[in-house]
Amino acid sequence: MYWIPNLLSAMRLICAPFVGFLIVFGHEKWALLGVVLAFLTDFLDGWMARFFHWETALGRFLDPLADKVLTFSIFTALAVCHKLPWPLYAVVVLRDVCIGLGVWSVHSRKGVVSFEPILISKWNTAVQGVLCAAILWGKHPVVIACGIFFLWITTVFSFAMYGVQLWKTWE
Repeated sequence: MYWIPNLLSAMRLICAPFVGFLIVFGHEKWALLGVVLAFLTDFLDGWMARFFHWETALGRFLDPLADKVLTFSIFTALAVCHKLPWPLYAVVVLRDVCIGLGVWSVHSRKGVVSFEPILISKWNTAVQGVLCAAILWGKHPVVIACGIFFLWITTVFSFAMYGVQLWKTWE
């Protein structure tokens, strides 16, 4: 049963681009279902891996990769459709790219290095999910405005915190 979290991550990785296509082609209700399922599986695979001690090396690689592909697919589609401000899109993607490159560079220099997710990053993921769902639902402009505001805050702070964590690991 230890493979179930990896299966959920793999499904999220494979389905993420399709959710982006649904957004671009105007199938927002189906995309909303995809976003909700994707963010639920993101929570569920992590919880299952920790609770049942089903953590694997593949899962430590696959889960963050699926998260990055999911974020990139959905946020790119929302930005292309003018439902998300381009500057916010740029910061969200830049954060993920920088974290990915930072982890890769530390791994290349020091070998296997484990990074524990930080609390602000968990909040960032939650805000991303709520904001994407609110945008696709399309009926809550106050929730969308608050989501954009809080996504700016959580993205910038988590970017800075991961930068500090990477810097300390690099030394």
